[in-house]
Amino acid sequence: MSQVIKTTEDIAGCTDNKIILSDPESFSMKNSEIIIHGENNILFCEEGVSMENCRVIFNANDSVVYFSKNKHIYRVDVTVNNGCVCYFGKEGYYNGAVHIICSEGKSVFIGDEALVSFGVWIRTADPHLVYSAETHDRINPSKSVYIGDHVWIGQNALILKGSRIHSGSILGGGAVLAGKSIPSNTSYAGNPAKEVANNLFWADPCVHKWTPKQTKYHKHFKGKEPALFREDADTVPFATVDSELSARGTADEKLEYLRSLSSDYGKNRFALNGRTPLPAGSDMKKRIKKAIKSIVK
Repeated sequence: MSQVIKTTEDIAGCTDNKIILSDPESFSMKNSEIIIHGENNILFCEEGVSMENCRVIFNANDSVVYFSKNKHIYRVDVTVNNGCVCYFGKEGYYNGAVHIICSEGKSVFIGDEALVSFGVWIRTADPHLVYSAETHDRINPSKSVYIGDHVWIGQNALILKGSRIHSGSILGGGAVLAGKSIPSNTSYAGNPAKEVANNLFWADPCVHKWTPKQTKYHKHFKGKEPALFREDADTVPFATVDSELSARGTADEKLEYLRSLSSDYGKNRFALNGRTPLPAGSDMKKRIKKAIKSIVK
């Protein structure tokens, strides 16, 4: 059975799936639709979620789309297939609709304070099958895409399966990133995307309407704290997140883990400073279990 939800009033008629609003009074949807072909799917919204010109399609079963609280408007075009997850972190700014297709049980995860320009595409699959002529084994498995906190993605960027962009980094306009890992505070650009600068950070102010006086004023950083990220005891490797999501078979189990990740793990949770990421030690597992227990209570 297919369902199409275009207004907040339609949500009450959702059957065999869940649309969970943490704060229904602060939720809004304008010129948007949620299309569901399947069952046991969950769309979860924290407080303060506003959707405008959005399309969210659940194309099978047991998938999760998670919208974190946001003072900005969400503009997204998302399709999740069987057993997939699409997660949007807190306070992300989406200049135009970001197009996301999650396939073959894989995830797209975008951290907090993302800045995403026009015409961006993210995909976890090729999606057709490619085999070795020698062994007849498949050589193009689907892979999840992970994007850390405070990441800036330029106009018309294409982010393909297996890509990892760690916190504080920049992916330039028109870049094609295919399965590469970008360390924190690094800029990649081009097709294929390559490192063009490192040891940098970026800030939110937009220069479009600036006067020469404003340009001169901002010649040196005027913010309170540079957005620099470095691995520490709170760092969560993307491989750990991917493993944890893959191990959870139902949408409810996946949501429980996502809610634990949405808790405050510190600034450097998705940092990578060019060396081997910290392993997922027992301390981190204890923190996750503690967060999950607090949610359940």
